[in-house]
Amino acid sequence: MDLLESELSVSAGIAPDPLEIALRHDAGNIHFRLERPPDASDEMWILLAQGDGKFVGRAAAEEEVQFHFQRNAPGDYVAYLVKDIDNLEYRNPDVIRALRNGERIHVSAGGDATITLKGAAQ
Repeated sequence: MDLLESELSVSAGIAPDPLEIALRHDAGNIHFRLERPPDASDEMWILLAQGDGKFVGRAAAEEEVQFHFQRNAPGDYVAYLVKDIDNLEYRNPDVIRALRNGERIHVSAGGDATITLKGAAQ
C-alpha cells in the first residue's frame, strides 16, 4: 500500500497487515522566481501541490523574488500564486485543481528544478 496514494484504515479488533516503510535519499528541490503581477495585492502566497492536487506546502510571496521548497519527492507538481489564502480551502485537492494559471514542474530524483510564477491563480 502506498500511503501517499491511499489512506490507511485500521478497524477495531482486526490486526492490520505489517507496514513496510521505504526511505529514499533522492529528494529534489524546487526553486521559484516570482514576477509579481502589476495588480498584485500586498499579500500573496505560493502554493505547491502534487500533480493530483494534494497540498504540499505554502510560502508567503513578499517582495522577495526567489523562494524554494526543499526535499521534495521526485514527481510532478503544480505551483500557484494566490492572492487570498484566508478564503481558499487549499488543502482540498478539488479546490486546488480548480485554480487556474498553475505552473507545472517535474522534480527528478536528486535534482533541482526552477520555475517562474507570473500570474495569480485566483
